[in-house]
Amino acid sequence: MVLKAHHRKAIYVTHAGQGVGHLLYFIRRNMSPRTLEREFGHLGFRNIPDRIDYIWIEQIFVHDWCRRKGVGSRALDELFEQITRPTLIALGPADFDQSTPTGFKNVLRFYRENGFRILEHEGVTYALTLKRPRRV
Repeated sequence: MVLKAHHRKAIYVTHAGQGVGHLLYFIRRNMSPRTLEREFGHLGFRNIPDRIDYIWIEQIFVHDWCRRKGVGSRALDELFEQITRPTLIALGPADFDQSTPTGFKNVLRFYRENGFRILEHEGVTYALTLKRPRRV
């Protein structure tokens, strides 16, 4: 997927002063429902707000020795905290560890636990979630 007029950003996670992981993403602001429908309609997303931001997660990386300790979830929480308007967040096949069936199941479980829907289209797996700003 190619995003036009996008901005690449990163979230870095540290523990005890040491870098333990990161989340790389692209953001495209103020997309029309028609554009999103064209790009994601085949995945069943409907009722998209009039204007929406779109984030494509390129990579979530956590060092092996720090996995299953909430690092990836903390990175996603920080991303979710930055949302100021309805935002579709998506990621695709490059982010899924398909080297082993167990690794793939663990990745799918991680995204489901963090509010993503797992969808398949033409043999490609996607994880999508529509987030709205948290109210204070």
